[in-house]
Amino acid sequence: MINIRRGLCGYKHVYWSAEDRQRNITSLVHRWRDVVDRFTFETEEDKLNIMSWTGKSPNFWIENADEDPSSLADLLSDEISYLHQAISGRKRSEFRRPISYYCKLREKSFREGKIGPAIRVVSYF
Repeated sequence: MINIRRGLCGYKHVYWSAEDRQRNITSLVHRWRDVVDRFTFETEEDKLNIMSWTGKSPNFWIENADEDPSSLADLLSDEISYLHQAISGRKRSEFRRPISYYCKLREKSFREGKIGPAIRVVSYF
């Protein structure tokens, strides 16, 4: 998506002409699909759901390649922002799991009368 936006907006002196836009977007979408195909999914529907996480399937970008580049770039910017926010939230929740696990262990040790580890963690700084 970022590479499509770069081609539409012009990045490092590369700006796609109207004639090249369809071909370039199609090739980038195919590369995107090839990357997703490397992963294992239970069903093809799961794969499509991953690729359409923002509500727009990869075909959307191919079908709308002839639209105004600025409106497509705006849509891409919104999609990229949404994905960045979703991924950062996922990472935060993944980091919280081990922290919650260790907090639970510390509380369990404290209830069992093993207060040394709990005090060391709290008074570390």
